Amino acid sequence: MDAQAATSLENLRNPSKRSRKDFQSDSVRSTIGKIEPLDNPRKSFPFLLWDGKEDEIPTFLPLPSTPVRFANELPQLLARIEDHDADRDKALAYADHVLSLPRDNRDFLRVVYGVDGSAECHSDMNDVYGAFAVCLDKRTKEGDFCGEAQGFFVKRAPSIQWLELMAITEAVHQTVLRLRLSTSHRRGELYIFSDCANVLSFLKREPNSTLREKLILTPVYDYLVALSQELHQRGIGLIIAWIPGHNHHITCHARSDKKSRNLRRQCQKRLHELRDQAATAPKPIAYFAPSKHNSIYGQSCMQETQQLSRTSRMPTLI
Repeated sequence: MDAQAATSLENLRNPSKRSRKDFQSDSVRSTIGKIEPLDNPRKSFPFLLWDGKEDEIPTFLPLPSTPVRFANELPQLLARIEDHDADRDKALAYADHVLSLPRDNRDFLRVVYGVDGSAECHSDMNDVYGAFAVCLDKRTKEGDFCGEAQGFFVKRAPSIQWLELMAITEAVHQTVLRLRLSTSHRRGELYIFSDCANVLSFLKREPNSTLREKLILTPVYDYLVALSQELHQRGIGLIIAWIPGHNHHITCHARSDKKSRNLRRQCQKRLHELRDQAATAPKPIAYFAPSKHNSIYGQSCMQETQQLSRTSRMPTLI
């Protein structure tokens, strides 16, 4: 056995001692065979890694790929989904039962959120104005509702399902932050009421969602899974329940619905006003750039143009 054959046998027995060049050569020889050096490998194969030396064999790198994870391939969400088969009476009866339970005991904690999203598409601007809101169901000692809704505006929302899932995730996130700041450790339950049946079916990993919905919702879903795992570690159960969208007496959801719609309309109106002001504002455009050595008139024109460009955000074309 010659020295080269002995070295190859030693590399096979001890893979940790092998160099990068040995791995490259073996992989190429085993899959392709003998490869002649190319004149311009980067031009012929853009995914080819080769430093141009004639005595080395080029190595083919795999093309980057992003696999699409379907609903049955997503990580497990540690939550219980109550869709009630879209039965309005059953959903409202379940919500009344949850709201009648004691909230804050020494040994057990119950937190109830109502979430909702609102979106409206404008084809002339290719923007989907949206907003989502969450409302914590807080009660006084007398049992009166005292919770306030928090709204979040999104200028370009991918879809209404994305807004609804963002609202659910925000409610879980706020609960996790409160638990991190709390000094006492108690078991409990977190109830979230949402009126989007498509999102609940996606959370149940039913294979009826479109590919676009999977691509849009998967990043938010991953963060929701991480939050649900932290809740599970703290002994808090997560229950996401369906509720009718309108004409009911569940105050926390009704407040979040009203908050999301009003916030979207207010921000949308303000954006339209700003767009109209920008369209009617004079544009400081200079069609020539007089030099300071030309004349006094040229100096005054240059100073006026510079002053306009400082006071306005419109571009100055010179």
